[in-house]
Amino acid sequence: MTENLHTHTVRCGHAQGTEEEYVQAAIAAGFRVLGFSDHAPQPFPTDYRSKVRMTMDALPEYADTVRTLQNRYAEQISVPLGLEAEYYPQCFKELLLRARDNGIEYLILGQHYLHNEYDLNPLVHTFKPTEDPAILDQYCNQLIDGMQTGAFTYVCHPDVVNFVGDPKEYDRQMARICREAKACGLPLEINLWGMYNQKNYPLPHFWELAAQEGNAVVLGSDAHRPDVVNNPECEAVALQLVEQLGLHLLDHIPIHRI
Repeated sequence: MTENLHTHTVRCGHAQGTEEEYVQAAIAAGFRVLGFSDHAPQPFPTDYRSKVRMTMDALPEYADTVRTLQNRYAEQISVPLGLEAEYYPQCFKELLLRARDNGIEYLILGQHYLHNEYDLNPLVHTFKPTEDPAILDQYCNQLIDGMQTGAFTYVCHPDVVNFVGDPKEYDRQMARICREAKACGLPLEINLWGMYNQKNYPLPHFWELAAQEGNAVVLGSDAHRPDVVNNPECEAVALQLVEQLGLHLLDHIPIHRI
């Protein structure tokens, strides 16, 4: 693994270390590319405050910090500036404007919550086990709508939704995601942070579906600490999965600039 576009910072409230420590770890591991993609601030139209993403006020400083590192380490590594964002239909147009105004280069699509987040009480978190087919359907519809915007470089942890209901319904819905990703030319990410933390993803059965559909895949560190930017143990497991299923792993991740 020499390219990673999925890296977080302390601004999201659940990561550690400085940006420079992440860059130095990537250089030490022989990476060619380390993209920062912290959890995107969302322009919520109410006073709702998320606990898992940077605030909009922090976006300029985030962008400036990454640009400083781009210049400082230009001879050693490429450090593109991105965000990991949910597709929230009520917020997305404004998010794109704010991102472009701050020089954000790319977005990756990671749907952790449904609808627009601020308008649900209680929140529907995709990590939470559910047998409800309506939640699975909403997740898939929202992810597909996000893909169809044409704004994203790839889809993060598409198998994050923790559906424990009818297996046939899971297969039907997730095949929709795989087909639409292929139609949109978007790779799907095998997420090493989920593997490292023994979460419900990566789910091997999902990747069987992706193999059947012929999806392109990438590896994402999803690093929340500098010491896991390079994760050789999890990478080896992911590569074994790729080989066993015959998945099409990209050597280079083309960045779609917003």
